[in-house]
Amino acid sequence: MHPATANSWTTGSKASTNAGVSAAHRGGSQIDYRNSEESIRFQRTGQNNEGGETQTEDTQPRMGDVANNPYNLVVYVMDKLLRIPAMSSLTLRVKGFRSWQLVTSLFSHNDWHHLSSNLFLLFFFGRLVEEEHGGIAFTLMYLFCGVMSNLACVYFAAKNAVFLGSSGAIYGLFVISVLTRFRLSWKRIVEFCVIGNFVASTTFAEVGAMNASMGRKLGSASAAKYIQVNHFGHLAGAAAGLLLLFLVRAIFRKEK
Repeated sequence: MHPATANSWTTGSKASTNAGVSAAHRGGSQIDYRNSEESIRFQRTGQNNEGGETQTEDTQPRMGDVANNPYNLVVYVMDKLLRIPAMSSLTLRVKGFRSWQLVTSLFSHNDWHHLSSNLFLLFFFGRLVEEEHGGIAFTLMYLFCGVMSNLACVYFAAKNAVFLGSSGAIYGLFVISVLTRFRLSWKRIVEFCVIGNFVASTTFAEVGAMNASMGRKLGSASAAKYIQVNHFGHLAGAAAGLLLLFLVRAIFRKEK
């Protein structure tokens, strides 16, 4: 859903366009960066020394490049295919806990199905968040939701539990993408209804799964069939996304 790159040459006619393009190589060029609400436009202008014609090229950069990072896939290849022993230390272990595992476990996955499903959701919802807020903000949101989800899991889990995967962070992006992209335009309203319905139904399904596992310690042997899907971590990540939005709004209100 990233905006496609568009090239437009603004001149009086096709002939003058060609003249302007040729003149761009002779007359030098000037690079100008301009920010707008919807996108960052790259504008390159060239001066025609002969007829004074000016040609302009506006392009929109590809968005979602951070959300589509290959780190998860690289870690998977090193862990599952190359079988590098050190990669097992990236998972989050309650027994022998290390603080950096709160971050590194977000890039570790159990098998190909686990990885591919998370990459698909990250490809879609991550790009929505990045297009709205930018790559740096997306990265901070991803890490905040993932780390908060992992902290909650460590606090409530059994001592022999092991956690891995980016699902907690992705559920946080679910909430952020739906609530921050809403606008009073028909396109955004349709988007809100479609994506919001998916997020709501998925979240309620996690609540139902959590209720079915109530009374069992998270990650305990008696709850073995719930270890593969960390429903609690998913809900914790969604709650972290909601908490982050409240914190950001509170900070901006104080500044005003």
